[in-house]
Amino acid sequence: LAVALLAAVRASSLSLEAGTEVFAITEDKQGVDVTTSRGRVSAGRFVDCTGAWSLSSHAETSLRILPRKGQMLTVSTPASLAGGLVLRTEQVYLVPRRHGPNAGRTVIGATVEDAGFDRTVDAAQLHALHGRAAGLLPSLVEAPLLSSWAGLRPATADLLPVLGALPGSARRYVASGHYRNGILLAPGTAEVMAQSLLGEMPAVSLNAFSAGRFRAAGAGQ
Repeated sequence: LAVALLAAVRASSLSLEAGTEVFAITEDKQGVDVTTSRGRVSAGRFVDCTGAWSLSSHAETSLRILPRKGQMLTVSTPASLAGGLVLRTEQVYLVPRRHGPNAGRTVIGATVEDAGFDRTVDAAQLHALHGRAAGLLPSLVEAPLLSSWAGLRPATADLLPVLGALPGSARRYVASGHYRNGILLAPGTAEVMAQSLLGEMPAVSLNAFSAGRFRAAGAGQ
């Protein structure tokens, strides 16, 4: 999906500035100015969809989108998963890859850790994760470890995403906080955010995902 998205962007009129850091965002009645490591960019709207690195908490102090670390590993796919069946419990999931560069590998995930932006992997955690997977599918006991890594999920206090305009702003938007479902919710997020940016009524109500919904909770603490 990531490869397809990149190909779609490159085939469009969009400008993709990879590896560009954002330093500051200013807004006025005419639009938004963004100061980056490659200079200034002006636009009519700005959408913060930077996941766990969200910039929007600087403009909306009650909004916190924090990283939740997840360690994963891949093993050689056993014959019992060759058909591509995905297995899932509350403790572990198994996703066999049948196509592309990772064909023949099964992804085993994932831990959930409050470890800031640390993306190191821990052998003991991986061993425990592999053990839970083998408890679900015993043929994985002998499956060799092929790779391991850690990712960062963007999580809000209520584990729901934040979608829509920032409170008091007509030009700054946020689409983040999808936690463990970002890749799954990406198409729906793109649709409702595009509708919002165009001034249309979103296909679903975004009230539950408002960026300002944490204000009341913060005031009561």
